[in-house]
Amino acid sequence: MKGIFKMIILMSELIIFPSIVLSIVIVFFITLGIIKRKKLKKMHNDIYNALKSVFKTSESYELRLHNSVKFDYTLSTKNYVYFIKIVKNFSNSEICVNNKLKW
Repeated sequence: MKGIFKMIILMSELIIFPSIVLSIVIVFFITLGIIKRKKLKKMHNDIYNALKSVFKTSESYELRLHNSVKFDYTLSTKNYVYFIKIVKNFSNSEICVNNKLKW
């Protein structure tokens, strides 16, 4: 009888421990996702506020926020429309966009 109870206790420990570890891992990755979204939202708010503060003195500019894959903001003037795309670079690595020195 003692052997059966020890075996049942051992089996329950083997089942409970992996589920606890899996739960902790899932909560960790959900937390990372939430932090990343907050960081992106803060970045977009800071950029929008900076652009607004630059162009608020002139009424000839209109700044709009877009939820598009191709661009994030449009800056409209009387003659032109500028499409602005934000490149996310949280790792502070080098970004090269058609630079003649790199080719």
